[in-house]
Order: sequence, then C-alpha cells, then structure tokens
Amino acid sequence: MKKFILLSSLCSTSAFSIDLPNFIDKNEINNAEFKCLTTQPNYTPEEMKLVNLLWDESIKYLEGYVKSITTSTDSQCLNSAISVIETNTPQLTGPTRQCIMDNVDMQRLVKHVYTVINNKDKAFKCFTPQKNAKELYSPSEQLKQASPVAQWLNRPSLKDYYSSISNDSLKMAGIRFYNNFYKMVTGKAIKMPTSFPYDISATNLPNLWASVGWVPLYSNNKEHSINAGEEAFRGGYAYGEIMGHWGLLQIDTINGEPVGAEIGMTVQAMDSFYPYHFHNNPEIYYTIREPRCLNSIQQFIVGKNNKLFNVINENSNSRTLEFNGATTMNVSHYWLSTTPTKDELLYIPRNSIHAFNLKENCEINPQESAHVTVWARSMSHEKNNDYGSTLVCQLKNTTQSKNKINDKDANVICKQNQQIY
Repeated sequence: MKKFILLSSLCSTSAFSIDLPNFIDKNEINNAEFKCLTTQPNYTPEEMKLVNLLWDESIKYLEGYVKSITTSTDSQCLNSAISVIETNTPQLTGPTRQCIMDNVDMQRLVKHVYTVINNKDKAFKCFTPQKNAKELYSPSEQLKQASPVAQWLNRPSLKDYYSSISNDSLKMAGIRFYNNFYKMVTGKAIKMPTSFPYDISATNLPNLWASVGWVPLYSNNKEHSINAGEEAFRGGYAYGEIMGHWGLLQIDTINGEPVGAEIGMTVQAMDSFYPYHFHNNPEIYYTIREPRCLNSIQQFIVGKNNKLFNVINENSNSRTLEFNGATTMNVSHYWLSTTPTKDELLYIPRNSIHAFNLKENCEINPQESAHVTVWARSMSHEKNNDYGSTLVCQLKNTTQSKNKINDKDANVICKQNQQIY
C-alpha cells in the first residue's frame, strides 16, 4: 500500500470560476496590476508577429503546467496532483507523497500564473524574447530550422559555446549534447503525464523549446561548476526559463505581491549523474520522457529532518551535513525511479538534499536519450536567500578527483544556509 503524508487539500471539484481553483479569489486577479522587471523593446510589425507566436506558446506552456498540478492524479488528493517529497525514510517505509497543492507556495505560484492568463495584455508588457541576451543559447540546429522565431532570434548555439572551451572532455560532452538534443526532446519517448490537458513538449510547442534560451549551468570555470565533477554531466545539462527573474516573462510583483514563480524545462543527458545538491527554493520536476527501462532515471530526495545525514555543525545561520553513500546501509532504497507514468512529479522542499542518477540505464542509444522535465521553482524572489541558488555538496576528501562526486557512494559535505526554512 502506498504511503501518504497528506494535508487537507485546498482545491474542490465544484467551485470553479472562469476555470479557477477555488483558493483563488476572482476579484484578486481581475484587473490585476503588474510591475515588470524588464522593459519591452520596440518591434517592427514583422517582428511583433514572431514575438506574439512565442508569447502564445509560452502562455500555453504555463497554462498546461498549472492545470496539471491542480488535476487529481490519486484518490487521496482533491484537484491536486500527487508528488514525491522524500524518496524514503530511515525506517525504510517507502517514499513520502503529498498533494502538491497543499503547499502555500504552490498555491501562490498557481494564482500568479492564472493572473497572467486572465490579464494577458498587461502581463505581455513584462514579456521579451531577450534577443541579444548574453549566456542564452540555441540548443539544436534542427529545432532552430523548425522555428521562425528561433531563426529571427539567431542566438549563438550551444555548439558555438562549447567549441570555445579549452577543456577537451567538456567540449566533447557539450557538442555531443547539442548534436543529440533534438532526439532527446522529440519522438515517441516524449510522453506527457496524464494530468496534463495537452502536450507542452517540443513536439507541440516547437518555437518555445527552440527559442526560450538555454543555459548550460555547470559548464563554466566557477567553483560550483567544477565541484559538479564529470564533464559528461557538466556538458550534458541545460535548462530554459519561460517565466521568472531570468526568463522571457519577468514579473516583479502582481498587485504588490512579489512573484517567485520560475517555470521552464530541463534536459540532462543519459549516462550522467547530477551530484548531491540543495537550495532554499522549493523545486518541482515533472518527468516527460519515457526511459527504456524502469530504473534508467533514478532520483534521490532526503529532507532536513531525515537521520540519513549526520549533522556536523549547526547554528542559527548555517547547517553542515555529511553523507557517505558507501557506508550507508540500504542506501539503494533511497533511490526511486521516475517515468511519465510512475512517480512523475517531484516537489523538493527547502534544503532537501537531492540528486539524479542516469548512469544505470539500458538505453539502446544512450547518447540520444535524456531526462527531460517540466521544471519550476516557487520562491525565486527571496533576495536574502540569493534567489535559492543551487549549491552542490562537496567531497569530504578534497584530494580526491572531482569526478568522485558523480556517484551514489560519494562521501560529501553539504553546507546549508539555515536562515530560511
């Protein structure tokens, strides 16, 4: 029998006003006031047609996402998807699951997206394709050729970016990622979970996926990138942001309330390991690509109060944890498979330690496969929390090769900001 830790759901089946969940006050979103983080440039009539095309696909993506998380996927939840919030407990009782809409931050995110949807003309003023933005890249030539918007934006490609890197292993991994990106995000393996009202993948929204602007997060020479270890991971991971402080739709406040929603997509190449990491900002992943085998994509989530981690030091400002996968009994039980039909939705609470293992796969052509997700964060407006920046745990033995961190059995130290929980 599944284990659930559930709060009373705040959605109902009967109270919908203009397709709104009942925790949203219709009067609060009607005639809402928006404060933008960016100024929209002037466009020619021909450019405006392309901007509108990207805007329409962005709205479709955002609406599909919020409808999915407010759709019941289990009898335990009323108009709310069920999410995994921890992959096991010290008692090995199995994963902990929760109605995702029982979280206040998720209710706020949904409210803000519906406010955008119901005030499109006002929200559009906060929307810009970021045509000349630095550090945003085109992920695939095939996607670009299928998108007039991407051709107009003409962003530098991930191939251009990786070709300029001096680290040969990282360069090769990045170019391989670029060459296979189209196959990773399209094709029969892409499957939307049943809670989605329609397809929001690259298949159905090609302009958005080609044009959003992709960030190769771990590919630079900064400490957090180097600590991420293997070039196969560092060159095989990227994300795109549609809504958020660094995305296409940049909203500071709605009716004076800070907007923390950060919504987009991620792609992680197969045969790679996203090392143990954490952040204060709650994070959400929806798996939308079917792996060939059930255990090809494995996830690890352990919360703050889980005794799996040894607390080395703790005060009001910080908390230092140690985890040794090699000496932890039953560590394999903390790794849970994810597919579009099995534990497809993760809600990762503040400062939970999590990781993704894509090394133990059975893909016929692993270089063409990936973990593809609909991704979000809910509280990215918190400046005193450095906007929830991702922090990778570090190897306890600093003399070891950095690549040792890309393993379930890694021995790591995680230094957390404890000022916000």
